[in-house]
Amino acid sequence: MVNMAMWSELSLGERSRKTFTYDNVRCFFTGIIEGGFKTFVLLIAIRVFQAPNMCKAMLSAIGFAGLLFAPITVNLASKMVDTPATKVCAFYFLSVAVLLLLSGFSRSFLMYFVLIALARILFKQYIPLMVDVYGNNYSREERGYKLAYALMILPVATAIFSPIGGIILDADLANYRLILFIIAIFSVGAAYAFHKIPSRPLPPQKNSSLLSNFKIILQDKLFFTVLLLMMLTGVANQMTFPLRAEYLANEKYGLNISNFAITLIITAIPYFFRMASSIIWGKLFDRLSLIQMRVIVDLFLLLEFIFFFNSTNIIMLSLSAVFMGLGYGGGEVMWCLWVTKIVERDKLSQYMSASTAFVGMRSFVSPFLGYMLLNLGCSFSCIGNIAASLALFSVIGCFLIRNNPRFLKNYD
Repeated sequence: MVNMAMWSELSLGERSRKTFTYDNVRCFFTGIIEGGFKTFVLLIAIRVFQAPNMCKAMLSAIGFAGLLFAPITVNLASKMVDTPATKVCAFYFLSVAVLLLLSGFSRSFLMYFVLIALARILFKQYIPLMVDVYGNNYSREERGYKLAYALMILPVATAIFSPIGGIILDADLANYRLILFIIAIFSVGAAYAFHKIPSRPLPPQKNSSLLSNFKIILQDKLFFTVLLLMMLTGVANQMTFPLRAEYLANEKYGLNISNFAITLIITAIPYFFRMASSIIWGKLFDRLSLIQMRVIVDLFLLLEFIFFFNSTNIIMLSLSAVFMGLGYGGGEVMWCLWVTKIVERDKLSQYMSASTAFVGMRSFVSPFLGYMLLNLGCSFSCIGNIAASLALFSVIGCFLIRNNPRFLKNYD
């Protein structure tokens, strides 16, 4: 296989250098695309197409639904025996660019919705493919640090583009086509960056089928257990996230604080501490076991749930925002790399696809749970304590499985 030979001819140091350089570029472009999907795609749906509420909710949730296709993506990529993983990623991002360009010519919301939904689904497919790249192009001692550096660039790019895009849209609503065109151009840029990252084709999967990667969850007991423990804190976080603004802004709950204070607590403070702690989390990931890292992240989020939903004091709410940012910083590094701690290189993408699909299902459902509890009469304090309890159960579970020999093994 020609591409495999070209990849293997590069030394680990050369692969690491090229991956680090172009992944940083890729993250900058990806941050702009992600910001566009989270902000402008919805704004266009609201102000240009006057979309119904249910359709707007679906447009927001479709990104999580894209994670469900990860096993199919990995399965198909493993059958492309002479196509490097990053070239597959580049193809997806070129497809995203085409769909974004076409969406700018939509004459109806239905057409716009279909094109954007397909773009958001394809945008998520690089996640399980890149874990194979990180696992094979970075050494165990540098993997977390180098990825954390790239992840730090992503939100910076989002913060730069969002206000510029807002100004363009405020100047004339018809400029929404220009916004979609700009995001499409950056998607082409990301495709180029993916193309420049050296990678091997995914290893062929034995007894491969579209459902084979899902079966790993049931076949590997340790993998299944860790996924469940991560799910506990993940559900707690995602079911409470949409309730944070509700708790702070709705006067019937007694706070009704200013918009500036709300953005500070929900966005600015967590954003800053997530970014500021990213490199530290990366270094910790390289040095600690998976269980140690998981427990620290869970404890930060546990404290955030308790402090936020049991506080009316602005100082305590701000402290909870610090815990949130620190927890998010560690959680993001873990999300991208955790399978490298318990899985051999040839199985990284296969396992990550199963993990990604599992997270997709959880993320799609969790936000509805918080509002369900609220509608059933639970107070915010009660919901916060439920979330903290889920995180505590995750910590307890981590201690129960901490002596599994796979946590002590060094997977290079």
